[in-house]
Amino acid sequence: MTDASASTGCPRTQKSVASLRSIGLEVSNNLTTLSDDTLYAMLLDTDAQSINQHFIAIQNLLRCEAPDVIVTDSAEGYNPVHDYCHFLVVFAAKKVCPAARVLEVPLTEHPHDLENADEADCLIFDLDAQASQAKYTAITEYCDAEEDMLRQEVAEMQDNFGTAVLDREVLRPPLSLADYLSRFADDKPFFERHGERRVREEKYDKILRLHPHLAFALDVVSRSD
Repeated sequence: MTDASASTGCPRTQKSVASLRSIGLEVSNNLTTLSDDTLYAMLLDTDAQSINQHFIAIQNLLRCEAPDVIVTDSAEGYNPVHDYCHFLVVFAAKKVCPAARVLEVPLTEHPHDLENADEADCLIFDLDAQASQAKYTAITEYCDAEEDMLRQEVAEMQDNFGTAVLDREVLRPPLSLADYLSRFADDKPFFERHGERRVREEKYDKILRLHPHLAFALDVVSRSD
């Protein structure tokens, strides 16, 4: 969805592609990414034309790939790009490949949490020791010395959930837009509180908010023809 350059200023797309290919996965020739700065600007400016063009590009990608299963970020209120990605993919899949099964994986929530879903509606994989170790190796190799934020996230995952959490993969049904908006009806998402703190620290000039910024973009894609 983006090149993940926001944290360091350096795109990670090629690194991600190399990581996927190293474990035998194919990467689409139709892959295109925006810079994080470009996406943030689209959302902050409530730029309906650019948002709609991006939505069309994601539809075209899914149309070309014709997937049976799509795995996307979960919408947790932690990172607005993850939340935007979640709903962009959900709505695009509904339009161009409605038979595809759309599932999500969390970033900050417990990786085994079914989020009130039935097990029958999830894909659950229990890994053996070899597969679990390979997974951990892939994670740590991706987080090289320049990726302090990623290494911190891995450390927090281990502190919060323990390394045994890597032994199981849970892919669950995606959160609906109505449930997402309801979840934050009375409380700010984390990314807003974080933005407010960064503005006070004079690190950010503007705060990306659920309302009006992200909600506007999600309304654009939900109503797109």
